[in-house]
Amino acid sequence: MGSSYMEQFTLKKNYLVLAIIFIGFISFGIYLLNNWANLAYRNKDSADVLLILSGIFFFSSVYLPYKVLRVPEISVANNTLQFGHSYYDLASAKELLLTAKRNAFAFNSSLSCIKITFQDGQVLTIDDWNYANINTFKVLLNSLNNQETTSNLTGKNFSINPPISYKGSFLWSYWGICFIIMQISMWVIWFSVPSNRSIFAFICIPLAIYAYVLLQVNYFVLGDNEFIIKNYLFPWKKKVHLLSEILEISVDSNFRMADSITIISDDYKSKKYYAGTIRDHEWRRLKVKLTELEIPVIDNQNI
Repeated sequence: MGSSYMEQFTLKKNYLVLAIIFIGFISFGIYLLNNWANLAYRNKDSADVLLILSGIFFFSSVYLPYKVLRVPEISVANNTLQFGHSYYDLASAKELLLTAKRNAFAFNSSLSCIKITFQDGQVLTIDDWNYANINTFKVLLNSLNNQETTSNLTGKNFSINPPISYKGSFLWSYWGICFIIMQISMWVIWFSVPSNRSIFAFICIPLAIYAYVLLQVNYFVLGDNEFIIKNYLFPWKKKVHLLSEILEISVDSNFRMADSITIISDDYKSKKYYAGTIRDHEWRRLKVKLTELEIPVIDNQNI
């Protein structure tokens, strides 16, 4: 690495992720336990299933935050990186990858991470999602490595007229069909089984289904110097990334989730968008077009 000097920096653990995991799992655990209490005297077998499920949710509400809390403390002082109880000299780093990927949980998925290879062969990986200020850390590491922190596309004019859409069909997609079936099933169960009626089932479960599918049904539009993200279930909202500010784009397959892209800007902020309605041939067209525009594409997709 270069000769720049980093005096002091500490990575902050992502406690927001911990809070969301804890509140989500504990809420479902309480809901299932409440239903178990109501069902126990009518149908013991069904009640036993609910009791087991509530136990799994309660266990997960403790275990998963525990895993987040257990991630190593990371700090840098005088060019020495402390990773838990280990220390590394950043001046001896041979290779620095700030937008690397690693396999997650042995499934067909990947996590964004920093990968540092040292001259003695040691490899250090730091997962992005574990730390709240990881983007600032990447900028500092990049300056330490004497690299440019701006996209190679800065100042370039992209003329795309008319705009090109990569969207597929919501109604004929896997996620669209699942959304319709799940919503109809919920309403049928609620109206046909009076004993299962509750405000939670009437409002919260359909909203949870909506929110989950909402994340999976983004689609993309390439316009003049713009990469636009739109959503089938949130049509009035759009997110715009300037093509000239994109450092690279990662296209990924995910375990039990829609295929996605991760847009990494020149300040190392990254945003992931799932796009479950886009067909394979449209994914291929998108990657070809991005390559033609000289936007770096990391292809981790299984098509």
